[in-house]
Amino acid sequence: MFKAFMYLFTGNFLSKLLGLVREFLLAWAFGVTSTAAALRIAQAGVFIPINFLTQDLLSAGCLPVFNKYRKVSDQLALSYFISLFFFVMLIGVFLVITIYPIAEIWVRLLASGFSNETMLISVRLLKVFIVSIPFIIGTSALGYLAMAFGSYLIQSVRPSFINLGIISGVLISYIEKDIYYLAITFTISQVCLFCLCVLYIFSRNWFLIRFPTYKQLLVFAARLWKTMKPLVLLPIFLQGYIIIERNVASQFNESTVAALDIARFVSDTSMALIAVPLGFLVLANISSSDKTRSEYILDKLHMVILFLLLPFSSLIVVKADFLVSLLFEYGVFDANGTYLTSSILQIYGVSIFIHALNYQLLKLNNAFRQNRAFSFSTSLGLFFGAIFLLGVNTSIGLSVFGWAYLINGVTVYFLLIYQFKYFFVGIVVFIFSLAILYLSSVLSGFLPSQTLLNNLVSSFAVLLFSSVFSGLLLFLGRYRSIFLSFYKTQVHGKWK
Repeated sequence: MFKAFMYLFTGNFLSKLLGLVREFLLAWAFGVTSTAAALRIAQAGVFIPINFLTQDLLSAGCLPVFNKYRKVSDQLALSYFISLFFFVMLIGVFLVITIYPIAEIWVRLLASGFSNETMLISVRLLKVFIVSIPFIIGTSALGYLAMAFGSYLIQSVRPSFINLGIISGVLISYIEKDIYYLAITFTISQVCLFCLCVLYIFSRNWFLIRFPTYKQLLVFAARLWKTMKPLVLLPIFLQGYIIIERNVASQFNESTVAALDIARFVSDTSMALIAVPLGFLVLANISSSDKTRSEYILDKLHMVILFLLLPFSSLIVVKADFLVSLLFEYGVFDANGTYLTSSILQIYGVSIFIHALNYQLLKLNNAFRQNRAFSFSTSLGLFFGAIFLLGVNTSIGLSVFGWAYLINGVTVYFLLIYQFKYFFVGIVVFIFSLAILYLSSVLSGFLPSQTLLNNLVSSFAVLLFSSVFSGLLLFLGRYRSIFLSFYKTQVHGKWK
């Protein structure tokens, strides 16, 4: 399991490194201008429908069900996968045919605050980006098939390929002075990646063409529907939240749309470096495990994630402006871009460790096919976050995005720890984590920050301080029975 984690972590780290290069080049070439905002909305216009129809379908409907059929026979499992594969590919083609004629309406829904000029740029980009949809979906499906056979190569290189496509597109667009080339380059890269993945799968004899009988197809459809039925509402809340978030950003100004994406990138990268590879391992290795062992693994992951991510949360909360300036304030990206991005990013930092924990708990729900609880908790968190965005809107400034994200994460976390009977310990860990963030901000107030050297030294001090105190979580985790003796809910020696 550790080897698989390192494989995924290395691929994930490489993709995030390339993602940093991507965001740096985008900021350098386009800053937070209207062109950058048009590009961000065009990208969202592609990935929102993809995630709406396929993200949970592949996560919850592929590996757990595939592993179940594989216990019966490999042929039956492959027949199920082939049915699912062609189904999601048809969804991809359907999305292309549907979005193309309504591209302008779709962009206006995502960013009603855009000017006509910016909207037309975004529509032009979107009409090229959508060609890549079937290939992105197909590559994702093949990645899940490879994971079922113990290979994490596709899942590791897929994000890097996406980033390389955008990086190449930025450079060509900058040379040719036309951002349209970015959309073309990205689309070509996704077609090439899909073809390479198909060749890889066939070379391993994992994709044998064994089309199911009509009777088997009905059984597969019934099984898939049973698995996905509790998740029907989740994509509506998830992608609806993203649409509302982008629309509220456009109500500030077009620059805020670009700044929001950069802030989300920094926050999500800090979280995803650890949480995503661990989450895939939870899904791939626990699907066929007994529940007792799965809870034991999650028990260990809980403390480790906090130990690794709380220092990053502290650094982002305390030094958001310095980090954004250091990473992105070059070329077209100016001081205004730094102000907009850091104002959004600062509150996002509080949520990093919460969303990382949620990711593990949600993957465990997928593995146990407890999708009703997964859907309810996530949907409720997104609903509260969306209500906050709509209700508050622009009245409290740019921090509205961070507070909405925090409300979303905290709601989901409390519901999930209650479901897994971690509530008492979860609350203790949550309070302890917030205390570390607060003390880190207090410490930063006593440290100088006038020069680059001052900022680097104070950033290191914050990381060191929060790392030491986060390490106490690991120490206290070894003696968790002391806390549980007060709560009187220890079962089988594990947190409950």
